[in-house]
Amino acid sequence: PRAARLATERAADEVAARATGDRDLVADAIGRVVEGRRYGKSLTLAFGASDAEHRVRALSRRPPRRRPGTTAALAGLGLVAVVSTMVAGHDVVELFQAAMHHPVALAAGP
Repeated sequence: PRAARLATERAADEVAARATGDRDLVADAIGRVVEGRRYGKSLTLAFGASDAEHRVRALSRRPPRRRPGTTAALAGLGLVAVVSTMVAGHDVVELFQAAMHHPVALAAGP
């Protein structure tokens, strides 16, 4: 869960950086939230200081490249998974129908 939460926060950071056009501004905002937390101000945060430091360091680097090939590959993989599930489901239905019509033949084996 921590890795997933950090990945979600990082993705949100990148969205904010693209929206503002200023990676340093987003990093500064994260830093200010952490500083406010350290000085006892009442803030509700989903991340700890170490996560915030990682996020600020990541924003100080170049933005990640967009990879349309990766998106296409993941979409293709999802499609394969859906089709495979449908084919397997169809085969199971046929197996049960055969068992209902020929229970002795299936029980006796080949």
